[in-house]
Amino acid sequence: PVSSWDAASEQSAKDTAAKAMALFARPRVDQRQWITDLAPMLSPAYRTEAEYINPARVPVSKVLSGPALKASAGDPMTVKAVFTTDAGEWVVLLHRTAAAQPWLVQDIAAEDA
Repeated sequence: PVSSWDAASEQSAKDTAAKAMALFARPRVDQRQWITDLAPMLSPAYRTEAEYINPARVPVSKVLSGPALKASAGDPMTVKAVFTTDAGEWVVLLHRTAAAQPWLVQDIAAEDA
């Protein structure tokens, strides 16, 4: 079946992005706890990359607003969630392999990165 972008997909993407960004933006959390909390939401490739992130070096400590979703035209499987934070605009890139599959975080980065 072909996946589509509907209200449930949008809400699920927003929920996943908001939870991921909240878990990401914790520079005072021990690295092991930080990755343990975040890992279940990450794609396998990004999980490997995120294991090398030192949360103490993450400049975001507070999410001010968001997410504002930016779906790719014609691609209901990938979406950008944009957040305003105390360190500027940050983006959570989400992807799913099928409509029934969960959204997984592919990347979290500053908007201008």
